[in-house]
Amino acid sequence: MVHKKHFVFVNNDIDGATAFLVFKWLTGKKDLLFKTVSKKSLKPVFDKWISTQSIDEYDFIYFFDIDPNDISSQIPPEKIVVINNTAVGTTPGTKIFVDTDTSTCKLVYRLFHKKLKTDLTDQQKLLLILADDLTRYAFAAKGSYELGLIFSNYQGDRVQKYINNFHNGFTGFTPQHNNIINFYRNKLDTVKRDTEIFSATLPLQGENRNIVAAFADSFINEISDWLISTTSADISIIYNMNDNRVSFRRSELCNVNLSVVAKKLAGGGGHVYSSGGFVTDKMLQLSKILKPYK
Repeated sequence: MVHKKHFVFVNNDIDGATAFLVFKWLTGKKDLLFKTVSKKSLKPVFDKWISTQSIDEYDFIYFFDIDPNDISSQIPPEKIVVINNTAVGTTPGTKIFVDTDTSTCKLVYRLFHKKLKTDLTDQQKLLLILADDLTRYAFAAKGSYELGLIFSNYQGDRVQKYINNFHNGFTGFTPQHNNIINFYRNKLDTVKRDTEIFSATLPLQGENRNIVAAFADSFINEISDWLISTTSADISIIYNMNDNRVSFRRSELCNVNLSVVAKKLAGGGGHVYSSGGFVTDKMLQLSKILKPYK
């Protein structure tokens, strides 16, 4: 039997990291080599890697939760495999698996669990459930929010440290993890207490939508969800003036495609339920109609 040689580029988030772990578990490729990248760092990381490697050595180059469009011309298309839960650029001959209704880690499981007829342990399935829940910002699974806190607190190569901590799946948090969780919970409570909430009603995609907004430079995801749960609004917007960024989040009952909203108003994009962009002139104009929430 000829063993195919793979290399993987993994997006620097918990979805990409878990997708990589699930792939390793299902395929049995324990020593699979990878590089952690972001959208911004993909090209320089790839260029440095390719300067010391021969593409001919590899049967496939995988990209988990990252769009390789910027560097795809440097790889024979038949060697490229893209698995992503958001839309990606297309290159003729490239194997692309995209599903916008789920996480990349869950998509990897569905693809290879069925194809290879292998399964995960209970601990591995639990980590997959937590990561998928966190990626979708559902926070319905106990521990998913806390897992996100741990991941965001890693310094250096977060994917590698996540793999080191959870290489066998989720078996609970360590005492060190719990100290981190408690610290950030207390800090988040302080941020919530000091956050002023604003609101407005805006016509979006054919209907009037209740919007809530706030200005924050930390705990962006947490404040976004807290705004919606506190006010029952359709959409939350966070203005991060320090980074010149805005973040959008919708409630579970809202059907607005936020990737379209982010592109139109903020020159950004993302998921249908969560997206981001920049503090554009349009976003500044929008901020002027916001009123203190009552």
